Amino acid sequence: MIGGRPKNVKQILISETMRLDPVGFGEASGLYEPDTGRLIIKRDQLKNLQTYAGTLLHEVAHAISGASDTSVDFELELTHLLGMVASKAI
Repeated sequence: MIGGRPKNVKQILISETMRLDPVGFGEASGLYEPDTGRLIIKRDQLKNLQTYAGTLLHEVAHAISGASDTSVDFELELTHLLGMVASKAI
């Protein structure tokens, strides 16, 4: 729905454990590593499609924008991806 996997995402992996979220106190739900091109999603996100898809799109927005969670560039890219998905779903 967003045009396929971004070229800079080399692998999409599932992991039982994740790094601690720098903003919160728990493990991150997902992570994009720009240096390796790996996008990693915590296994518990697979419990339902909505949770997994949301985490996947969130991390893809990082990969496309190259920006962190708290940046305007990231927010704009995430909004763009959500718009693409919504327009195709309607």
